Amino acid sequence: RRRPSSPLLPVMPSFGSIIVSNGNQFHRLNPTTGATIASIDLPDGFTNDIGLQILSADIPSLGGTLAPAGSLLITDGDASTDKIFAVDPTDGTVIATLDLGVNIDPVAGVFHAARGTIFIMDFSPDEIHEVNPADGTFLNTFAAPFDINFGDLVVDPVTGNLLVVSDRVTR
Repeated sequence: RRRPSSPLLPVMPSFGSIIVSNGNQFHRLNPTTGATIASIDLPDGFTNDIGLQILSADIPSLGGTLAPAGSLLITDGDASTDKIFAVDPTDGTVIATLDLGVNIDPVAGVFHAARGTIFIMDFSPDEIHEVNPADGTFLNTFAAPFDINFGDLVVDPVTGNLLVVSDRVTR
């Protein structure tokens, strides 16, 4: 499987940059020129299944460690058991790690601050799982609204609704 470019890119307001990944590194880009500001290795090596989010709020416990607002949340679905990392977006230092203990290969992940949980998107079967960030337990699972191969999840900042994007649909 080959990952297309994501339609939803995390923006780092404090740095004025956009975060993208090529599967080996994440890159901070100048949003005006597209120039690379920094290229930083991903914490667990190459991944074809990745989610990126700049945290707008603290995760009090990501695998037992505080993940502060402003951290880059990385969902790694290619790890032998899937992992979620909080890293410093300036230098890639791992702040916290949550090992989900399963291998479902999520292709996206997002922290929902109002619920205090993380949602991950599984492409096969097409499901979305709500996860307790402290210990990785699955709290809820529901069918995605359409076929997923690659995609993204975003929490609407006004409504709190979960927005789901897939490379398989155009709506």
